[in-house]
Amino acid sequence: MVIERPAAALACVVSLSAGLVLAACGAGATNDAAQRDAAAEGSVSGSSSGSTSSSSGGSGGGSGGSSGGDDAGFFDAGVVDAPIATGDATSGCGTAATAGMHDVSIQSGGMARTFHVYVPAKYAEAPSAPDTLVFVFHGYTQVGTGNTFTSIEYLSQMDPVSDAQGFLVVYPDGYMNSWNAGDCCGAAVSSKVDDVGFFDDMLAWVESKYCVDPKRVYAAGLSNGGFFSNRLGCERANVVAAIGPVAGPLDISPCNPSRPVPVFEVHGTADPVVYFDGGSSSLALPVEQAISTWEGLDKCTDPMATTVYTKGAATCTDETMCTGASAVELCVIDGGGHQWPGGKDDYLGNFSSDLDTSTAMIKIFQEHPME
Repeated sequence: MVIERPAAALACVVSLSAGLVLAACGAGATNDAAQRDAAAEGSVSGSSSGSTSSSSGGSGGGSGGSSGGDDAGFFDAGVVDAPIATGDATSGCGTAATAGMHDVSIQSGGMARTFHVYVPAKYAEAPSAPDTLVFVFHGYTQVGTGNTFTSIEYLSQMDPVSDAQGFLVVYPDGYMNSWNAGDCCGAAVSSKVDDVGFFDDMLAWVESKYCVDPKRVYAAGLSNGGFFSNRLGCERANVVAAIGPVAGPLDISPCNPSRPVPVFEVHGTADPVVYFDGGSSSLALPVEQAISTWEGLDKCTDPMATTVYTKGAATCTDETMCTGASAVELCVIDGGGHQWPGGKDDYLGNFSSDLDTSTAMIKIFQEHPME
C-alpha cells in the first residue's frame, strides 16, 4: 500500500535530554491525550476474545532475504516450520479465539494501559495447542498498531509472518508513546513508569486468554522498543526466551540476566538516530560493544563469528558456542538507516529489503526456546 504524505508529514528526529530517538512526525501521528483518554474510558475491550480492529496493517511484508548463494530461501516464511509446542498449557488453552486484531485495556501500575493481540487464523483453528507468543515494541513517538508509518505493526510487517506460521503477536502501546528502557526514552523515563511491570501484566493477561507455550515467549522492538527488549532480556530472562532488538542496542546497565539469553540484533551502519558506532545522545552502547556484552553474558567462546547470511547490503554473523544453547546473531545493513529492514520504510535513512527481518527473527526465535 502506498501512503500519501504531505510535506508536513516528513519524519523527523527529536532531541531530548534522554537522548536522540526515533520520531515519526506529521500526518498519522497519534494524539497522546486522545490515546490516554480513550484508554481511561475503556474504549478498548479486555474480553476473552477482544474486539476486532479494522486496522490490521497486515498484508504485504517485505520480500528481502529470500535468496543469496547457499542461503537461498534461508529466511523464507514458507520454509520455516510451524512453532513446536514444548511447554505446559497455560490457562487460556481451549478457549475459543477469533482471528484478527484484538484491542485490550488493563490496569497496570495504577493506570490504564493498552495493547493489541494479533490472532492468526491458524491459531484460531487450534486454540488448544500451546503456541509461540511474540511481543513487538514500537519506537519513541510511535504506536502499536495501524496502517501507517508511525505503527510498529505496519513497519515490522510481522502479521504476514504470523499468518504463515500461526504464532500470536502482541503490539503494546507505550506511556505517551515511549518505553522506560533505562536511559531512553521520553515521559516513560522521566515519570519512572514501570514498563517491566506492564510487560508482566500483559503476559499474565494473554496467558489467561490464549494458549501460550511458556518456553516460547519472545520480545522484539524498534529503536526505543529495541532498547526495551534488551531490558527485558536483562530483567526477565526467566520468562523471555530470546530478544530481537532492531536499531536499539543495549541501553541499560547493569545487565544481569538470570540465564543466557539468545539475541538477534539488526542495525544499519548509517543510522542517523542511534549511531552504529555510538556517540548519539541516546546513550546506547555502540552496536558491536552491545553485541560483545551479550556474548560475554552468554559466555560465548567462538574464535570468530560465522557468517550465516549475505545479500546485497545485509550481512548476518552468528556466535553459537554459548552456554545454555544460546546464540548471539548480528545482522548489519551496510549504509542502512533507522529502519526495520524488509518491513516498511519509516523515512529515517536508507531502507533495505535485503533482509526480511521479521521472518529471520522468528526463525531464530523458534530455534531457541527456553531451556
